[in-house]
Amino acid sequence: MTPELVDLFASFPSLSLTNAEHELYRKLRCREPQLISCSDNLSANAGEEVFALSEKGQPLGVVSMVIQENQNKPTPKNNYVRLDLVIVDKKYRNLGVGRALIICSLLEVLRNWERKIYSISCLAGHKTVETYLQELSFQAHPRKEKDYWQGSLNLTDLDPHTLIKIYLKKAKICLQWTSSQLHKKNSQ
Repeated sequence: MTPELVDLFASFPSLSLTNAEHELYRKLRCREPQLISCSDNLSANAGEEVFALSEKGQPLGVVSMVIQENQNKPTPKNNYVRLDLVIVDKKYRNLGVGRALIICSLLEVLRNWERKIYSISCLAGHKTVETYLQELSFQAHPRKEKDYWQGSLNLTDLDPHTLIKIYLKKAKICLQWTSSQLHKKNSQ
């Protein structure tokens, strides 16, 4: 985890963000057979990052991101990221877990790949994901897919450090809300 996320999660000791074990990712993905992943057809020059959000060691959900090189871009920033799957365990839905996964994974990728990526995109099949990405300045593309919203965040004209600061504030609010919702759920 980046130093900023380590500091942020220190305020929420019951929550943790980690690189997900492949077994956990596969288990959660099997419960959602309708989800379509771009990682099913990864090229040799692509990488996949999978993060898990847990509460006291109990996984709440995972998010996967695919990082690919665009060989048609000769610049140092010749990689793009695809926010691929956001999967939240059914027991923990509507508690902000998906939003926390999205914002924290974006922070992780922005910090680790800031000098190498020019764009982050997503094909969202859920209205909540679409709305949240628009709140994070993702721009809609003309619809090509019938049941999906397609959007991207063009990083070529954005200062990554400014974006990281903005996203850190949003992540703190999101984690506060998710933490309080989980506390309420666990108190029932």
